[in-house]
Amino acid sequence: PAGLRSTGGPAAAWGGAAAEDPALRAARRLQIVQSAEDVAPTLDEVDLAFFSRPPYSEQNQSMVVWYVVVGIFVAGALLLVVGANLDLSERRGRLARAIVPQEFVTHRLLCCRVTLPQENVPCEITEQYYTDGRLLAMRNMAEVAARKQRIGFAGYLFHNGAEFAEVLLREHLVLSFLFRAIPTFTRVKRGALVVMQLHVCMFAAALVFNVREHDAPLGSYAQFSCGSTEGPCHATVPAALLAAAVACPVFRFLCTRQMRLTCFVSQSHPSTSRFPLGMRKFARLEPRSFVESMLCMRNSYERHKAKITQQRSPLHRLVHALWLTTQSSIKDLRFYSPLTSWLVFLAMLGFIVGSAAYVLTFTVYLQEVAVYHWLEWTLLMFSAWTFVFEPLVVFWTQVLWSSIVASIAQKWGYGGHALAATTSKYHSIVGEVDDVIISGLRNVASVRIQRWWLGMLHMYKQVNEQTAAAIKIQSARKKQTQKKRFLKEKKWCMRVEVIDCAELEEVFGIDELSPFIRLKCDTGNPNIYDTKIAWNAGHAAKFGETFFVDIKDSSAMTVEAWCKGLTADEFLGRGSFDFNEYKAKEERQDRPEGHFIKIDFSKKGPTSPSSRGHNSGIINLRVTFLDPMKDQCGVDGGEDWMLPKNRMKFALSKMGSRGKPKVGKMLGSLTPKTPADDFTASSSVGGSFYESSATPAQVPSTPPVREPAAREEPIAGSAARAASPTGAASAGAGSSPRQSIGGGAAGSGGGSPRAAGAAP
Repeated sequence: PAGLRSTGGPAAAWGGAAAEDPALRAARRLQIVQSAEDVAPTLDEVDLAFFSRPPYSEQNQSMVVWYVVVGIFVAGALLLVVGANLDLSERRGRLARAIVPQEFVTHRLLCCRVTLPQENVPCEITEQYYTDGRLLAMRNMAEVAARKQRIGFAGYLFHNGAEFAEVLLREHLVLSFLFRAIPTFTRVKRGALVVMQLHVCMFAAALVFNVREHDAPLGSYAQFSCGSTEGPCHATVPAALLAAAVACPVFRFLCTRQMRLTCFVSQSHPSTSRFPLGMRKFARLEPRSFVESMLCMRNSYERHKAKITQQRSPLHRLVHALWLTTQSSIKDLRFYSPLTSWLVFLAMLGFIVGSAAYVLTFTVYLQEVAVYHWLEWTLLMFSAWTFVFEPLVVFWTQVLWSSIVASIAQKWGYGGHALAATTSKYHSIVGEVDDVIISGLRNVASVRIQRWWLGMLHMYKQVNEQTAAAIKIQSARKKQTQKKRFLKEKKWCMRVEVIDCAELEEVFGIDELSPFIRLKCDTGNPNIYDTKIAWNAGHAAKFGETFFVDIKDSSAMTVEAWCKGLTADEFLGRGSFDFNEYKAKEERQDRPEGHFIKIDFSKKGPTSPSSRGHNSGIINLRVTFLDPMKDQCGVDGGEDWMLPKNRMKFALSKMGSRGKPKVGKMLGSLTPKTPADDFTASSSVGGSFYESSATPAQVPSTPPVREPAAREEPIAGSAARAASPTGAASAGAGSSPRQSIGGGAAGSGGGSPRAAGAAP
């Protein structure tokens, strides 16, 4: 068979299968079977030649086909990678120019979660509108003025031809991939279409050559023309050009247009705000109802439109239909849903995989001559399609066809120059229409835009007012909470009045109990406060003693009951109460008379006033929380109840409220000239801090004494007592943890103060 492929073979070998004599056909088949072990059937022996291997293949595969398929797949992958990188850089540029908002959306796939930036389709449509020169020219005032001039076919041809370069860069698939950014038609989509186009060329060539090998297995191939070649001959170049001319418009409609309308994300404004972005249209058409959609009925607008259209002549309707083919439609911006988009993508992907599988299944068995002509067909068809026929299709649709239709349709009232073309008699009607109708439309549109903008401003004003009110309410609550907390912390002097105790348990070996009560704070105050001993009071005793306790750093108090014995003190029980519980009650209502607390104490451990169970007795207290800045605290307003660290802070805070005196005046001279001056400076600031730091040698025997006034501050009184011998004695007594008001003179042994922290 290889020898018979030459153009000079015998004439009987080129005869068709139907014209041959049956005997000659049988002899030729016998000769073919003897020359090859495995021979595929010819066209007259199979039903479908599309899905069968070519004859005389002898199961030999051509490696050129494998190299071509692998090269096409590698080139397609590189093209998609380049397109993805260009799209990513353009998206970053739009974000940098603040054209689109940046929102991230979480996508879930089985057990995986991926956060990706969400595309903003409305913003991309807007950006694409501003990159279209023909749409922007409609808003140009010079274009509006030019519409008042008459224009014919030559004028339309010149006008559209001047924009052909810009249109070609936008409509041509390969050129737009290289030089033009289209936001809604990304380069990845255009790259996929280029790969699809290459596979169409490859599949068409494989299909033609497979059928050709079955039809004329002993035929020949030529480049441009077979000439005087006898027998079946196939010219590759004319057939490839014809295939490209047929496939180009079909591919633009079935593949390019469908891929343009795909959208794999949400078509609304992505937003995570509480107030989502978006606006309503100023006017809208009512959609079809459910009944109208199910019965394929028209809505009111469509019925009115059909009624007006039926009043026109058939020629008028035809011109209208032709004119619509040259105009941009809202349908070009109505993208498919994500499901439909994925179906379109999967259909194209299936064709790519199927064409490659077909080539590797059948075309790979072609002989070397047929393989090279197949490769020539593929490359020539793709080149002619891309650089010849596709620009011609764009030129025809955007220049020639638009010019022909516009020149005809303007006489029927269609197009921007229709008024100037139909008003040969009344030239001023164009200006009147512009003044009466167009200006009115502009005014109405301006009013609607202003109303929409005012509505947006009112909405954001209400949002800001609501936010400000919420912030004000939160601030007021926080301020009130801080105020309550501050008032609670200000009352750091607690007046405890031990009223009595009752129901005391008996102690073994003691007939008559002689109880006394001991008070101490949990933390912050190490002082211990004891009442007088109620000698032989029995199971109930009355005390009536009052103590002033510094609770600035304390939160609870432990109350203990003891019994005075002959050799040692006996422990009767212990209870406790929390300060915050009673301070919280004062926030709800003022308690000037104090809180009456009944403490049930036990030997096992501290018990709260509300605890129940086996108790060793009851202690009744009255507790009052005082503010040292406002209320009178201590014995005759003295400060000996304060801890030394808090006494200095209190003195500084009192002086700060009288005009913030200078530090030198508060602390005195750092280099005293005389001991008396040094003492006077120390006593002028006050009190116990400088008393503890002064040495006896610095204190004169008869220092000057100034009696404090009735309403003088506690610091001055403390300083006066420190300056006098009696004051020093009282200060020394004040340093003892025990303070008592009332209750009579102390009995023998019972009135002696107990050392702080001494064991019972």
